[in-house]
Amino acid sequence: MRSKISFLIITMATILTACNQVQDKQYFLTHPQELKKTLNQCVKMPNQGLDNARCKQASLAYSEFEALLLHSQQNGQAFGQKIIQLQLKIANLKAKIAKLKNNPKQTPRRGTVQELHFFGPGSNPVERP
Repeated sequence: MRSKISFLIITMATILTACNQVQDKQYFLTHPQELKKTLNQCVKMPNQGLDNARCKQASLAYSEFEALLLHSQQNGQAFGQKIIQLQLKIANLKAKIAKLKNNPKQTPRRGTVQELHFFGPGSNPVERP
């Protein structure tokens, strides 16, 4: 009986925590409709507006979208080249992962797989003039 109560308490805490999490910039970058809805809500809340953590994250994501759009409009060919380069990197990494999965005894040498940070901290996917 005690274990059931403990399980119930842990489950409830997990659910409440998940419901209260603020979506970050990465979430909004991958959910543009939610970004649009959130920005519209933030504009309607002049008292809270950009002081709200969710609004701040949405604003950061919007700025990222705006910079990408500007870059694509200013030099569409360079923007397309950048996308193709990133897609090739992803394809190469997927091939390396598949190769390692097929041969689990083979361990990767240090530095053979690079991390890709498209929108992570310190990354700048847009080259600004």
